[in-house]
Amino acid sequence: MKITSRYLTFETNPGNACLNVNIYDGDELIEQVFTHLGEGEVKYFVDMQEYIGKDLRIEVTKCTSLWQRYPEAYLTEEKIQDRYKYIRCEDSYETEFDANKYRPYVHFTTQRGWVNDPNGCLYYDGVYHLYYQHCPGAPYAMWDNNHWGHAWSRDLITWTEAEPILRYPHAASGTGFINRENGKACITHGYMIFESDDGGYHYKFKSVNTAGNGDPKILFIDEFNKYFSITLRDITSYTIASSPDLVNWQHESDIEGFRECPEMVKYQIEGTNEYKWVLNGGDGAYQIGEFNGHEFIPDPIDPDRLDKYVYVMNATKTFSNKYNGSYVNYNYDDEWDRFGTYAHQNFDSAPDGRKIRIAWYPIRYTSICGMPFNQAMTIPCELKLRNCGLGLRLCAMPVDEIKNYYRETKRVEGDNPELKFDSGKCFDCEIEMNVGSTLFARDYEFRYNEETSMLTITPPDKVEFDVPCVPYDGKIKIRALFDIMIAEFFIGQGEVYVPLKPELPDQNGVFIEINGTGKIEINKIKK
Repeated sequence: MKITSRYLTFETNPGNACLNVNIYDGDELIEQVFTHLGEGEVKYFVDMQEYIGKDLRIEVTKCTSLWQRYPEAYLTEEKIQDRYKYIRCEDSYETEFDANKYRPYVHFTTQRGWVNDPNGCLYYDGVYHLYYQHCPGAPYAMWDNNHWGHAWSRDLITWTEAEPILRYPHAASGTGFINRENGKACITHGYMIFESDDGGYHYKFKSVNTAGNGDPKILFIDEFNKYFSITLRDITSYTIASSPDLVNWQHESDIEGFRECPEMVKYQIEGTNEYKWVLNGGDGAYQIGEFNGHEFIPDPIDPDRLDKYVYVMNATKTFSNKYNGSYVNYNYDDEWDRFGTYAHQNFDSAPDGRKIRIAWYPIRYTSICGMPFNQAMTIPCELKLRNCGLGLRLCAMPVDEIKNYYRETKRVEGDNPELKFDSGKCFDCEIEMNVGSTLFARDYEFRYNEETSMLTITPPDKVEFDVPCVPYDGKIKIRALFDIMIAEFFIGQGEVYVPLKPELPDQNGVFIEINGTGKIEINKIKK
């Protein structure tokens, strides 16, 4: 097939068995897509911009899944041949139905297909680049045929989806960084390092990280004039190595008790001239400490602290010697239902020394409302290491750029305040209430227990749970960000982050009230 347009599209019908669509440039397999080929109103696509004008070989085969996510397609060869007619070259991938009806306003989602871990996040020449694991062919085509999708933004709120930077079979997680010798953007996954000549839009292979493995994190530390690589030793431990040139690597140390997606960043303690290193894993667990060029040395942790680590997955159930920056509803029996956010990653080289983080938000849009996209990213948050009510903690708040999208603001305070918007689907709310009050925000209830210093949260499904909370001058502070089917809560000064399961898609407007004394500010968001 000659590629005559930007997109290779696949007309699909979810009632059909899933098939592999293999795309070859000569003998090289450049992409594999799992999709339900057949007459239907939903289209999925692969961005083939770099192949326009080329003749590519398209092969449709029975589906095989290493993750056993799809039924085997026991189709005759004749029936498989009939499915080729549903593959086309098109300039757009619009569908007849409203594919954006339940798309979030300020949380990134891919146009079509499955998305999970953010990879290689970096800032270069005025642009934030978000790379992510993406399977384009169907909303449940996860992990088997990952490539690195790409979206870019100048303000972290409005994203433009671009062509992928690494195609299948580049399936591994990784990170991004800036080469200190030539100033070029780089990404890494597995044992491989790639470099960009155009500021992050295309990459080519550069070198091998011989110390690499899964989920590599590479950073340059001025103090030691070296690059450091943190990779998986196994599912719950890391290995640290160093290199002067991204080619020759030396093992330094090992770290136990963190799960996947390592991130290590140096922070200035807010309001002081002191600095600390923070090491975190994919599920948000973190430690504060020192790094001496060989090993990460965690500071002592009070065993009786309020914010003991609450596990997300069974593999991290016993890890209590860390802080928990990202709380989930651990009262759900099913791991997926209590899955909060994952693969927390900072944007390397963000301007003005800012520390900006984004993570995968596992929200199953398709299973709820029939959208052609599945999963999302969290709101980008600015991180600060600050002394707060719980002690020295890593605190997160939505980036200030979100305020540029405020379209209307309402405020009220006093006894039993209440405030509402009758329309709109995205709101940023700041709430203060006196201890002893009860907050009702949309379909969520918040009650503070002075004896336990815990804030009880009751979500719409009534499966309540507790998060640590320390009052400030006798007041409980909560920032609530409601997007379409998304609810994120930031407690206190951001020391506790609570991402929750999606709301019902037919929510419209917002109503907040406090039984007691307090104040409410609601900012309506629209692009």
